[in-house]
Amino acid sequence: MAKGGQAAGGGGTPGGVPVAVCQFAPRPGDVRANLAQAVALVEVAAARGARLVVLPELCLTGYYMSAMFRSLAEPLDGPQVGVLRELARRRDVLIAAGVAERGEGDELHDTAVLVGPTGVLGAGRKARLWDREVGLFTPGEGPAIVPTGLGLLALMVCYDLEHPELAVAAAAAGAGAIVAPAAFSDPVLWRATLRSRAEETGLPIIAANRTGVEGNARFCGASMVVGPDGTVLAEAGTRQGVRVARVPIGAAGRRRRPDARMVYPEYG
Repeated sequence: MAKGGQAAGGGGTPGGVPVAVCQFAPRPGDVRANLAQAVALVEVAAARGARLVVLPELCLTGYYMSAMFRSLAEPLDGPQVGVLRELARRRDVLIAAGVAERGEGDELHDTAVLVGPTGVLGAGRKARLWDREVGLFTPGEGPAIVPTGLGLLALMVCYDLEHPELAVAAAAAGAGAIVAPAAFSDPVLWRATLRSRAEETGLPIIAANRTGVEGNARFCGASMVVGPDGTVLAEAGTRQGVRVARVPIGAAGRRRRPDARMVYPEYG
């Protein structure tokens, strides 16, 4: 890789960039165990040649933590993300993970953080909050567009994907792919959402969804890599695991429909 762990050539890599989605069932409130699980899965993905690895939403804390997020959340320069930063440096990969972020003024955010060998590259705070997330997390302003050696990556989180205008905004901003940690329960809606956003924007989507049962929710897994034409390039099942696929990122894979901005002109 080029300096800073960013691959030279980006989306021009013949056959596309090898990316991985990792899924598991986080233990509620057990950050140490969840970090160990995340590290193990990233190690598998890196050994299989992945240059970008995506982990699920709130994968280090669990999802239904309510008031416990006050003690579990950390700033992005804290030790939780620090473990991922060191792993990215050691394995020379990019890692996107869903974390509970303590922001300025003690605000809490449901955040997708992207780290690489040089440290934190960017973070996207969930813009569209779902159900009991409202009042707990402070929403972000939309997709974060992060420059990397693989191309411009748009960071979104779970329910953000159900709002087409956010994906269209990412495409209009020049993103080469959408990267999304998630905690999704409905497998039919999940598959339809990912394929629809890819088809509407012409952007590949690399989305890692969690598994397991927490509270009264059963999370559906089925983490996916979806091509820019909506083709599913890799899909996990309902159990813990890693899936790797090659996907075009950036100009090499961009297939945005000419009318994409016309669908949601206020975001164009």
